[in-house]
Amino acid sequence: MIVVTGVPGTGKTSVARLLSKRLSLPLIEVNKLVKQKHLYTGKENGALIVNMKRLATALKGFEGIVE
Repeated sequence: MIVVTGVPGTGKTSVARLLSKRLSLPLIEVNKLVKQKHLYTGKENGALIVNMKRLATALKGFEGIVE
């Protein structure tokens, strides 16, 4: 698993998509996964509070790019 992280506006998504294509690996966008699988416990200042244990379980065994 390759995890791409950073502050907003630095090109994380662009880099993750490029890696995914070049390495022929699937790409998971964590924000979408968290929303789709309800891996959060609430919101604070408009941001989701992610349940890290549930996120780790959801990503267990995943081989690809995580952004």
